[in-house]
Amino acid sequence: MAHTPCELGMRIGQFGMSDVYKVRGTGGWRAVKVSRGDSLCAEAAITNEARTYETIGPHPNIATYYGHGRIDDRFCIELEYLDESYFCETRQGFPADEQELIRVAKESAAGLAHVHAMGYVHRDIKPTSLWLGGTSKLFDFGLTERVGRSLARRKFAPGTPAYASIDRLLGGPVSFRDDIFALGLTLYAYHTRAEPFAFVTDYILNGFDKESIEPFLNRWTNTYEGLAQKIEECDCSRTFKSLLKGLIHCLGGAADFPNGSAVVDYVSRYCPDQVPLSFQ
Repeated sequence: MAHTPCELGMRIGQFGMSDVYKVRGTGGWRAVKVSRGDSLCAEAAITNEARTYETIGPHPNIATYYGHGRIDDRFCIELEYLDESYFCETRQGFPADEQELIRVAKESAAGLAHVHAMGYVHRDIKPTSLWLGGTSKLFDFGLTERVGRSLARRKFAPGTPAYASIDRLLGGPVSFRDDIFALGLTLYAYHTRAEPFAFVTDYILNGFDKESIEPFLNRWTNTYEGLAQKIEECDCSRTFKSLLKGLIHCLGGAADFPNGSAVVDYVSRYCPDQVPLSFQ
């Protein structure tokens, strides 16, 4: 990479401790993600992101990675440019054609299936890490971990609290189901514009103690169990309701969706009008 700060141009987004710029690259526009300031945490996350992209390799439902380098002593990675108007959080309302939501679910799950097949868990699926253009794509891999790794020694598991499973919030071993649960919440937010677990952020910021942990667990469990009824009240087809319930309630041992490939299989089976996707 040979971009200088003056060539970075317009900043188009912020992700955690990094800034994203739109630059002119070989063959068209590119996105350059640069660690912000001299934070060691920011550099560790973006270095981990580069390592993850290099390990998992290309996939049609994952943002294309072109390389990494340094700009003005800050670590950066270069990715394909994705039009910011197609990020999940910026699209308003429910799509006129429900098949679009089914497509988003299937393509996003195909990207996750590829990541899971490589033994990794994304750990930060949320509206701002999902692009909904002509082909849905996943990105923002700064917190990716190997499946099964325990985070119990950390103060709290990093990521976006409102989309985190209870095991991840409490520092349990990293699981593929963490990503499936977060994908379900992301699709639910896309449909309803609501975040059922938004209250978790305040608990994380204030820290847990002996007095707050039990009320928090009760509130989280009640919210989790109550989502089934909220999904039933959604204005969508029975097929999509079943998909949302399966994704969000994947945390039990007998769940139908233990990983991304199971979601792809489900959508292929129950939505026959969709073109089959390969997650290999």
